[in-house]
Amino acid sequence: MDHALIPVILAGGSGTRLWPLSRQLYPKQFLPLFGEKTMLQQTVERLDGLSCGAPILICNEEHRFLAAEQLRQIGIDNATILLEPFPKNTAPAIALAAFEALKLSEESLILVLPADHLVTNIEAFHEAVKHAKSAAIDGYLATFGIVPGKPETGYGYTRRGKGIKEAVFCVDEFVEKPDETTARRYLKDGNYYWNSGMFLFKAKAYLDELAQFEPEMLDSCQKALAEGKKHDVKVAIMGELDAVVSPTHPCADSGTGAAHACGHNAQIASMLGAAMGLLLGGALDKLDGDVAFMAVPAEEYVELEFRERLRDEGKIKFFGGKQEFIRIGAFDDIDMAMMVHSAAGVEDRKAFVYGGSIGFIGKTVRYKGKEAHAGAEPHEGINALNAAMLGLMAIHVQRETFRDQDQVRVHPIITKGGDLVNIVPADVRIETYVRAKTIDAVVSANEKVNRALKAGAYAVGAEIEINEIPGYLPLEQDPTLGRLFAENIQGFIGKENIIEGVDLTGSTDAGDVSLIMPTLHPTVGGFSGIAHSKDFKIADPEMVYVIPAKAMALTVVDLLFDEAKLAKEIKSKFKPSFTKESYLKFWDELIN
Repeated sequence: MDHALIPVILAGGSGTRLWPLSRQLYPKQFLPLFGEKTMLQQTVERLDGLSCGAPILICNEEHRFLAAEQLRQIGIDNATILLEPFPKNTAPAIALAAFEALKLSEESLILVLPADHLVTNIEAFHEAVKHAKSAAIDGYLATFGIVPGKPETGYGYTRRGKGIKEAVFCVDEFVEKPDETTARRYLKDGNYYWNSGMFLFKAKAYLDELAQFEPEMLDSCQKALAEGKKHDVKVAIMGELDAVVSPTHPCADSGTGAAHACGHNAQIASMLGAAMGLLLGGALDKLDGDVAFMAVPAEEYVELEFRERLRDEGKIKFFGGKQEFIRIGAFDDIDMAMMVHSAAGVEDRKAFVYGGSIGFIGKTVRYKGKEAHAGAEPHEGINALNAAMLGLMAIHVQRETFRDQDQVRVHPIITKGGDLVNIVPADVRIETYVRAKTIDAVVSANEKVNRALKAGAYAVGAEIEINEIPGYLPLEQDPTLGRLFAENIQGFIGKENIIEGVDLTGSTDAGDVSLIMPTLHPTVGGFSGIAHSKDFKIADPEMVYVIPAKAMALTVVDLLFDEAKLAKEIKSKFKPSFTKESYLKFWDELIN
């Protein structure tokens, strides 16, 4: 198992405690207070011998070049530097670093170290890290305690509990800075330690804890905000943080079989490219609105049993990432959204605009019959497989009632047909989607499918359980956003390569967003092979990474320039099918 140890150096202090030696633009972590090297440099060199990966440094935006230069001076040129535009507390800073560490491995460990600590016993520090690493691999979140030398009232304390393993104990209590009387009691007790602010844990374990106890903070860390001159309008540029299972793909993960066989990596790249262009190019400072860059998970409607378990545990309600973002409020302050998707099998430089997609409802079905010996006494049984077959046949005879323009698709599979060949099947299970072009068509077709499934059970006297799962709603793109994108991208690929009105062949949770706010969701070429297959690959990196980033950045400029008039016009003209509240109510009523 790859448990890479990634140091996370917190260097975002403001430099007020040691004024005037330490100042806002030159805080103490960047000063040589204890020797020839700065405290930041000593913190990094303290890691020698621990077999760590490249460090992640978090610092204020104004210190980026100072920090990079000090790392370069000690031979570190591979650090990732994350910038805080304004000071935040420790938890979100660690969350940002955890997301970065997960790019290396799902099992990455992060060692969180403030950059302004003086550690004189390096051997003891390494020994403590070794013990904490062992606990972290087992799933614990480890903090480092310091044996107090005096009744200090300026530090927080931790109280030691029962032992877990060698030199590792449970924390029974965290105590913020006590008064002197309490601090003296702690010192005498012997079970209290100064809270060092150093931690070691799996990046994923930390994010899981945030998801449970601070979901809004986690959401804020996933959604990076760039501010313009004014804040009346906010545009989201999305990228889907996802993959599909394609074990035979040449780039598939050896453990999970996951591969970027649908182009989600290109989406993230183009989202980040747009961010770089708007921020580093200085455009945002001249715009009259804000931009949120959102990495949205779980667009692929897969791993249903796993997601059902998460739903049953109360951790999620929807199976799509954007749907969950709607539910938890991540879109509450967003006025319009955009992203770019791959057009699989289109290697040429083409862009497809104004297209829609069909929506769907998912369902699992269980027919319950009565077991009996299939050879000796089949008349004593109730055949659940016959009920299922009749239900599927009843669906098929409904197909002539589905209008062509509604693009209804029902594609069930039997996932369990019985237990043994000589036993009348008493437990038969089906999974299916009910897809259609419009919400009304989805609802209508779903009613017909359920009626047909129930008829199969009724015919043979079986019982039936139908579990409805919220699918995705049809995509309806905003025409003005589509026109702006087409005008911007044609400068890179030519007007003749703009294709209008070609619908997506599948479904997307961007459809749900599009019924609440103006949404842009074009697809672009530059990809070869069939989507979700081993043959899918990027054929034209500039077309899939760079050109969409430029087109989206230019579209944002168009929207937010000149008092954001165009964005405000789009917003005022948009007629939503749902509010957030009515959207949640729609799904509640449909599936319950």
